Amino acid sequence: MRKNNSLTMYSTLTSSIDISSSQRGNTQGTEWRRIVRNIFTSCQNIVHYFSNWIYDGTRFIQHSGILQWKSDCNSLLAWIRADIHKIEKGLALAQPRAGFGNSILMRLGKNLSEISRLDYSLSEVDRKWALQTLREYVHVQECHSGDALEARKLVEILENEAFVSNSPDHDGLIPISGESYQVARPFHFHEFAWSRYSVRQFDSARPVSRELLVRAVDCARKSPSVCNRQTVRVHLFEEQSQVQAILAIQRGNAGFGDQVPVLAVVTSDLSQFFSPDERHQMWVDGGLFAMTFIYGLHSEGLASCSLNWCQDVSRDQQFRKLGYIPSQESVIMLIAIGHYPESLKVASSSRLPVEYISRFHSL
Repeated sequence: MRKNNSLTMYSTLTSSIDISSSQRGNTQGTEWRRIVRNIFTSCQNIVHYFSNWIYDGTRFIQHSGILQWKSDCNSLLAWIRADIHKIEKGLALAQPRAGFGNSILMRLGKNLSEISRLDYSLSEVDRKWALQTLREYVHVQECHSGDALEARKLVEILENEAFVSNSPDHDGLIPISGESYQVARPFHFHEFAWSRYSVRQFDSARPVSRELLVRAVDCARKSPSVCNRQTVRVHLFEEQSQVQAILAIQRGNAGFGDQVPVLAVVTSDLSQFFSPDERHQMWVDGGLFAMTFIYGLHSEGLASCSLNWCQDVSRDQQFRKLGYIPSQESVIMLIAIGHYPESLKVASSSRLPVEYISRFHSL
């Protein structure tokens, strides 16, 4: 009897050891499979990243002005606007330096000649802006006994293009006072900004007036841009067939995309950039424009929801095949727009405290 008990205990112990060894082996196998799976997924992500990086880089090289032998009108206009703005910035200093900007003026003259050779002329807005700035430059240089010969030549070129100036009393610069800023602030922006939420419920039966949309775009026109080149464009879609075709590619609108009355696609014109250092500038300018546009919509009583455009090569190309935007433009983001319904719920989207995201640096 005692012997049988001993055999039973031995058998039980042996079985438990075998089960423990088996479980340990299974655990080790599972861990190895997890490691291999993570390595494989990481390699896939790296390949995917570089394929997208090559795609974005190729598009920037193809459409921007970094290839110096390219001489298209868009790139030339970007240079002209950038150089006018550089002169304008110099004039806005408290003490403009005598003779500043000669090399900029020479390049401006060269690009004006080149754009004329291509049988293209400046828009009335650009020509007016250039004339105002250059006339102010001549005036300032004459007051400081500086060299304004090159600027006078450019003024003559622009005036000879049958441009009728409707310029205001000021030339190139706008005199303002600190008091005027206070007068132009009839409401508290802090409360205005905090009163806006991303909305995912719209009154689909109520059409959005184009007048309201245009007013919101007009607000966004005042957004800062690199050298005042104003590279951002906004494409507005009202037809539901177009709206739904784009949203199907975007994929970030589940549950409310079919209710979106108007869709805005914010883009940036790559042909307006002419330096490799500006490869990220479209996101900066595009983001500034989009946020001002969203606040413009809010001021007009329209609801909106920001929709990202984090798309890979295939989806970006799929959108381009729709033929809605020029090839040189890159998508920054999408914005769903509509009227508020009578009642709705919004995500609170709590924000990090000011102390967490800001830091004052001092010696």
